[in-house]
Amino acid sequence: MLPDEDRVMHTASSLAFNDAQWLEQEKGIKYVYHKLVTRDLAHRLGVKMVRSKILNKHRVNPKPTLPEGETFGQREELTTRIQGILKDYPFDVTILKELLQNADDAKATKMYVILDKRTHEGGCLLSEEWQDLQGPALLVWNDSVFSETDIKGIQKLGKGNKQSNADTIGQYGIGFNSVYHLTDCPSLITAGSLCIFDPHCKYTPDSSVTSPGEKFNLTERFWSHFPDMKPAYLQCNLNGPSECMEIRSGSLFRLPLRYTQELVDASEIVNTKLEVFEEVVSAKKNARVSREVGSTNEAVNVLS
Repeated sequence: MLPDEDRVMHTASSLAFNDAQWLEQEKGIKYVYHKLVTRDLAHRLGVKMVRSKILNKHRVNPKPTLPEGETFGQREELTTRIQGILKDYPFDVTILKELLQNADDAKATKMYVILDKRTHEGGCLLSEEWQDLQGPALLVWNDSVFSETDIKGIQKLGKGNKQSNADTIGQYGIGFNSVYHLTDCPSLITAGSLCIFDPHCKYTPDSSVTSPGEKFNLTERFWSHFPDMKPAYLQCNLNGPSECMEIRSGSLFRLPLRYTQELVDASEIVNTKLEVFEEVVSAKKNARVSREVGSTNEAVNVLS
């Protein structure tokens, strides 16, 4: 039993630890109140984090809670599976060609490849671990919108939906996973949702081996809860309001780069640090994606 802010005792599981102190206290949430209860101790005692409770309000589909000990059987680590896929998709022009193919299959008429060299603020995020994803990133935008079928298809490791639709040859499927050469945690904004792929089950609070990722309803309230994430997804002006509005539509992939040796060492997918800018420029030329779009922000290189 632990006290809340009114010093009323509750079971640990019914309380929340305030790990989002930049936010006003949420109605309906009882906060643990004791100066000796740290974040780590609260976690060990079974207290939920406030960020986790808030994220549950944004989650598209609440995750089922399995009784402890219910899962059983052999399984392959997702990171190990992805390692095997990367052997068939070397880091070269393949990555951009896969993303270009995705855009083409989705009937897109525009595609931008953006190398964002900035490091964004790391305080108001959906998890402490997300700070590692706030550094330089490769972003790929196109002016199409993913359907629910598309979103389901891109989650599949073995194959996409191309067998069931002759008009979408090459769409999504195993080739998308070539992006893991660059990142441990790709994400996608499309159709009013933020989809996060988290094979390490590390960056989103409630990811698990049975559900290694999250899908959130992307609203202004979500951005107000986690404002430091907004600039990283280019939800602010680059060259002016018109370009900003364009980026806010369509579909935007964000691929946070392993830009330090520490991030490479922590990865269970790769063990080599890539010089991404030079490789992307080379891949861009080889893929015949040739026209450059200028940016007034010198830290953001926009390629189309």
